[in-house]
Amino acid sequence: MVVRPKIKANESLQSYMTRICRANHWRYLGFKAHVTKYVAPLNSTKLNDRKAISTFLAKKTGFSEVSKLVDVWLLVNRHRSYFDMSRIKICPICYEDGCEAPAYWSFNSYLCCVQHECLMVDSCHSCNQRYTNEGLIDLQCDYCHTPIRDNKPKQVEATDYYSRKIYDLFASKNMEPEDYLSCVTTEITQSELELTLMKSLVSNFSNDLSTSKRHARRHSAIELLYQKQLLCGTISRNERMLNAEVARAVTELYRRGESDLGRIIQTVRPLLEDPRAAFLRKALQAFILSCPPELDQLRVGVRLLEQLFCAEKGYYEALLRTNFSSDMIIAPGTPAILARSAIKLIKS
Repeated sequence: MVVRPKIKANESLQSYMTRICRANHWRYLGFKAHVTKYVAPLNSTKLNDRKAISTFLAKKTGFSEVSKLVDVWLLVNRHRSYFDMSRIKICPICYEDGCEAPAYWSFNSYLCCVQHECLMVDSCHSCNQRYTNEGLIDLQCDYCHTPIRDNKPKQVEATDYYSRKIYDLFASKNMEPEDYLSCVTTEITQSELELTLMKSLVSNFSNDLSTSKRHARRHSAIELLYQKQLLCGTISRNERMLNAEVARAVTELYRRGESDLGRIIQTVRPLLEDPRAAFLRKALQAFILSCPPELDQLRVGVRLLEQLFCAEKGYYEALLRTNFSSDMIIAPGTPAILARSAIKLIKS
């Protein structure tokens, strides 16, 4: 290693390795093969492998500060679903300034650069091919050789809530790796749960965690992902809009022939037990208590009522069998009542 570039504040370990390759005129695949052969697989998520790679780079560069760089693959080890490592996202404006990439750019939900109010980019504007590590080393598209600096990102009228939260948490703080991971575990886990629930809601309670959904996301344009994420952030912060969105989704599925609320929300129901899902649980409570007349055949299971209204197990079923047996419909193993009787039951 002839050239040992100095470490820059807030850059990731992956960014530093890219700059090492650029400074020494190395190809990424050659560097990756060398590290894999003599140390550990470069993209391994095993803790011992990550430590070995960091120690190796610190020894070769002579900079002990390498151990203080945030290793994205170490974050992936703990929170894999928060990252899509098949997509390299950058802000061309930021990248032109210093050619370093902070770790928070790798989050799935960081879709727009808050500093420059523009969309992140993952592909060349000339040929639409995805950016690669080789391309980042050469500061150009690996396919058509268009310079990254020529990629003018699309400006946005507003940065979405989730991108802004990530920026506020990490951009201005030079965190130790342990503190970074701790912040991801607490703060980002909260927003990721909320975003998962909101994406499901605006998609009529579809399963956003399914394999097909994840595959579709990898091939979706960042602008489309941003538009959906912007909508989710806007609705989740407005109680009136959130209640209206729940009513819209349930009503639409009811009109398609689904008459059981438990089955309508089955993709998000396991997550409703989490205290951090209280915002959606509250919106579902509001929907049940104001169920519109046109949904007169909508059924609500007593187990779902207990879950949403935090009642003891068997409480609503006992009241139901005593006072509303004529309105009870027995689904397989689950007593359920029409929504209009559920309202009376809750208020009794």
